[in-house]
Amino acid sequence: MKKFILSYLLLFSGVFANSQAPFLLNEALSIQDLSSNISIHEDFSRSLEFKDILSKNFSELKSKNMGYSSSIFWLKIPMRNESNSNMDFYLEYGSTIIDRIELYDDSSSEPIKVLGDRVAFSERSINYRKPIFKIRLDAGEEKNFYLRLESESTIPIQVTAYSVDSFLNHATLEQVIYGFYFGWMLVMIFYNLFLFISARIKTYLFYVFFIFSFAMFQFILNGFAFQYIWGDFPNWANQSLLIFMLLATITGLLFSTHFLKARTTMNWLYRIYQILWTVGGILLISSFFIGYSASIRLATVFAALAAILLIVNTVLALQRGIRVAKIFAVATLVFIIGVFLYTLKSLGFLPSNALTNWTIQIGSALQVALLSLGLADRINELSYDLKSRVNELGEANAKLHTSDNRFRQLFHGVSDIIFVLDEDWNFIDVNRSITKHLGFKPEEIKGKNILELVFKSKDIKDTYNRIFVMEKLEELHDSEKPVDFLAEFQQKFVMEPKELLIKLQYVFLENKKEILGTASVMVEDILGRYLKKERIEFSIDNYLRNAEIMSNKLTIHIKKFSDVNTLMAVRTSLREIIINAIEHGNLNINFDEKTKAMEEGTYLQFIQNRQNDPRYKDKKIVIEYVLDSKKVAYRITDEGKGFDHKKMMETKLENLNQEFVQHGRGIMMTKDVFDIIEYNEKGNQVSLVKYFR
Repeated sequence: MKKFILSYLLLFSGVFANSQAPFLLNEALSIQDLSSNISIHEDFSRSLEFKDILSKNFSELKSKNMGYSSSIFWLKIPMRNESNSNMDFYLEYGSTIIDRIELYDDSSSEPIKVLGDRVAFSERSINYRKPIFKIRLDAGEEKNFYLRLESESTIPIQVTAYSVDSFLNHATLEQVIYGFYFGWMLVMIFYNLFLFISARIKTYLFYVFFIFSFAMFQFILNGFAFQYIWGDFPNWANQSLLIFMLLATITGLLFSTHFLKARTTMNWLYRIYQILWTVGGILLISSFFIGYSASIRLATVFAALAAILLIVNTVLALQRGIRVAKIFAVATLVFIIGVFLYTLKSLGFLPSNALTNWTIQIGSALQVALLSLGLADRINELSYDLKSRVNELGEANAKLHTSDNRFRQLFHGVSDIIFVLDEDWNFIDVNRSITKHLGFKPEEIKGKNILELVFKSKDIKDTYNRIFVMEKLEELHDSEKPVDFLAEFQQKFVMEPKELLIKLQYVFLENKKEILGTASVMVEDILGRYLKKERIEFSIDNYLRNAEIMSNKLTIHIKKFSDVNTLMAVRTSLREIIINAIEHGNLNINFDEKTKAMEEGTYLQFIQNRQNDPRYKDKKIVIEYVLDSKKVAYRITDEGKGFDHKKMMETKLENLNQEFVQHGRGIMMTKDVFDIIEYNEKGNQVSLVKYFR
C-alpha cells in the first residue's frame, strides 16, 4: 500500500504541485490581471514539447520579468466558467516584442494559435498590436491553458483577460492616446525643424533627429510599426527596434553635447562623448552581422552608459552655471520618473491604471516639450546678449572696418601668394594672387592639402620634389622654426610645373596654432641696380612655363634704359616668340594641328604628349641676349625644321581676326614692337632688336 501511494505521488506530482487558483470567468469580467493565476516552468533545454509539459512541475510566479534568457518559459493558467452561459473573452500578452508565443489547452497537443513578432502579422486573426487570443469557455467548463514563450528580448510575464466590450473600449482608448502622443512628437519635429531652418543652429537639427529616432523606437516598441508598416517582414521588425534604439541613443548624445555646451566648456567630457559616438556607430553596423540577442544586450548597456554620461554632464553643467542645464535636468528627471513608475507597475508594485500605463509616454512627451522650450529660451538668451552688445559692436565695427579694409588690401593686393594652413597642412585661407600664379580660385583651394598642389608626373624628379616638400613640412612641425624652400607646383590650365619660393612659419593662437605661408616667383636680380650692359646665353627645355620665366628675366632690366610701356611690349612679344619656338619649332606642331586641338579643347593634353615624345623631348632652345643703354637684342634658335617665315611676315592681323583664328598673332605683335626682325633661311632662328628712344 505504501509503495502504491509513493508511486502515485511521483507519477502525478506535476499535476498537483504548486497549483494556482483558477481564473473564474463570469459576467462581471471587465479587465483582469492574471498574474495571481499563473504558474511557470522554465525549460532550460529548449527541447520540451507540450505533451512533456503536462507532467512537469510548475512553480508559483515570483517575478513579472524573466529578463534576457535563452530558456523557453511555459505558463499554466487554469480557468473555470462560473456563469450559466457560454462566454467569449480575450487573453492579451502584454509585450509586443515577444518573438513567439503559442497557446495550448488540455484538449490537444497542437497549439491553438501561434503569434509573436517572428510570425507575420497577417497570421493574426485580430488586428491588434499585441499578441491576443480569443477564447471561449462553455458554461461550467474548466480547462487549463498554457502559453509557451520564446524570445531573444526580455520576457515579461504580463497576461490580462478582457471581456469583449472592455477590450474594444480599451483598444479604442489606446488608439486615441497614442494618436495624441505620436501627433505631439510629430509637431515637435516640425517645430524644431522650423527653428533650425530659421536660426541655422545645429542643436535644433540634432534635436529633430533625436525626436524622430525616439518616436520611431516607441512606434516599433509599442507594436504599431509591425501592425501598420512591416508586418510581413518579421525579421526586419525585430532588427528595426534595435536600429532605432541605437539611433535614439546616438542622436540623444549628439543633441546633449551641443545643448549642454560640452565641447566648449569641458573638453575632456567631449572626448568621452566622441568615444561613445564611435562605440554606437560600431554597434549599429555590427548589429547586422551578430546575433540579435547579443546585439540587444550590448545596446542596452550602451544606453545605460549614455544615461550615466548625461547625468554627469548635467551635474557639471549645473555647477558651471550653464543656464539651459536646469531645463535639461528637469526634463530628464521627468522622463526618468516616468520610466521608473512604469517599471514599478510592470513589477507589480503599483496598480495598473490610466496613469501608470502611460507614464513613459507622459514623461517623454513632457521631456520633449521642456527641451523644446529650453532651445527656444536659448534664442531668447542669444537675442538678449545680442542687444546688450549692439552698442559695443557698433563702436568696434567702425574701428574694425578701417582695419579690415587695410588688411584686405594688404592680403589680396600683394603679388605674392599669402596663405594660412592648419596643423594638417590644409588650406584655411589664401589670397587672390594664387589665381595669377597657378590659375586656381581661392575657393577652389580652401580645404585642400598643400601636398595636393605639388607637381606630380612620371618623372622621378617630381617624386623627389614631393618628398622634399614633405620633409620641409616635417621640419617645420618638429622644430616649430620658420622654413623656406623652392618647389614646383601644379597649374590649373597648364600641365607644367611652376617653381615657387615657399616660406612657412607657425602662428600661435589661443587654443591652436596655424601655419602662415607665402609663395613667390624668383625673378628679381639684385645686381640689376648696378647694370650698365649685359650679354647672356640661355638653353631651355620645352615647357611653356619657360616662356613666362625667360620673358620676365630678359626684360626686367629694360626699365633702367626705357619706360614701362616699352618693357611690357617687349616682354609680351618675346614671350610669344619663345612659345612659337617651343610649339612650332621643337615640338613640330603645325598651324592646323594647333587650331584643331584648341577647337576641341584638348590642346594642353596635346602639348604634354609632344613634350613626352622621344622625338622631341630632348630638344633645346638657345636664347642669346644683349642689353645696353641704346638697345636690347635677342637671338632665339630652336632645333625644329623651320617654317615659311616670309609668308607669315606678310600676313596681316586683320586677316586672322576675320577668320576667327585663336593663335598665330605672335609674329604680328613682334612686327609692331621690334625695329629689326630677321629670320635665317631655314626659319628656325630669329634675331630681334629694339632701339631705345
